[in-house]
Amino acid sequence: MKIAVYMNNFIYKYGGTEGYTANLIEVLQNLYPDSQISIITELHKKRDRVDIDDFLADQNKTYGLNINKKNVSLHYIKIPETNVDKHKTKFIHHLKFLLRQERFFKIQKKINLITKEYDLFINCSRYSFYGCARKNIAIVHFPKEKLAKIPINSKLPFLKAKAVRQDCSFAEKIDLFIPNSEFTSYWLTKMWNIPESKKKILYPPVTPVTAISTKKENQIFVCSRIEKTKKIDVLINAFASSEILRNKCRLIIAGSIKGECFEYVESLKQIHNSVEFVFEPTREELEKTYSESSIFWHAKGINETNPLFFEHFGITTVEALSASCIPIVINKGGQKEIVDESCGFRWNTTEELIKHTEEIVENPQLRDNLRKNCKKRSSIFTKDKFAENFHAIFNDVLQESPV
Repeated sequence: MKIAVYMNNFIYKYGGTEGYTANLIEVLQNLYPDSQISIITELHKKRDRVDIDDFLADQNKTYGLNINKKNVSLHYIKIPETNVDKHKTKFIHHLKFLLRQERFFKIQKKINLITKEYDLFINCSRYSFYGCARKNIAIVHFPKEKLAKIPINSKLPFLKAKAVRQDCSFAEKIDLFIPNSEFTSYWLTKMWNIPESKKKILYPPVTPVTAISTKKENQIFVCSRIEKTKKIDVLINAFASSEILRNKCRLIIAGSIKGECFEYVESLKQIHNSVEFVFEPTREELEKTYSESSIFWHAKGINETNPLFFEHFGITTVEALSASCIPIVINKGGQKEIVDESCGFRWNTTEELIKHTEEIVENPQLRDNLRKNCKKRSSIFTKDKFAENFHAIFNDVLQESPV
């Protein structure tokens, strides 16, 4: 069986989408050891090319995996970056969007050519690409807006026709959509009118934290890509506003800053001088910090109404649960499906965030009761559970046309 997996920025970026894809490749390799798995990704410059050994070593180290190269290969789509951000004029702004749309359609053509010879195509990216394999699956982290609704596409006839065709093909040629949560599934139907018969919800595979610490510290951990949508500034300000937390706790923030604005990262450092940052942490460093921390914070979605800017699942929240690190997370998006009253708290305002955190810090009995339930809750989202459910879904997809 020949399987093609598409992930656009696989060699350039580390995050939840990339981690999901890496985990999926490991699961595919374990479930179907005789298959051929081709990873399709983009290459912007020749010097960026990495070979399969270095790529897999990097993925395994970053996400705590064990993918081997026996039946895995890298297939590059050579597409230059669209970079016209040096000027802020209206013309340049429109040109940037035009170039991005044309780039999108070029990538789709190349995916079509590559996947014709495959039994299965899996789109793991956040874009509405489809394949020409015998069976085609889209992993939906959160549905992108239809191309036809993007203003520049709707105004220009030559782009509008392409956009409408692409939207229709994506909805029709994908045999099964796999949203990562009930939250994402709801918005997939609302935005794309995908029927229930073409959807199967599958929670992402989460690698549990295996590191064990001799003692939990009064330590609050934030594990996330360090970018504006994650609202890390809100969390730092909340920490700084509480005398109890400042005096009794440490706040550690760890995550990747690749591709992020230098000024934004520097601005976070200036909010409060006691906050500790760990940039580009290894898996080992993350596991150690999870295991030593008592509390996990997450804020993505605060002060937002657009569901695109909510957390659509919450892989790091599950990692925290697996380490008996009590999650106190925003009451929005996929977080509502992960954290319940048995293992943590959900908050709507930063005042609630501070109140719940102070309660845990000051009340050892509450802290112990919540901690006991964390690992049990995390077992819903294990890689073994994902593999079992994916296998069942995959077999259903192939029933009409066995590979």
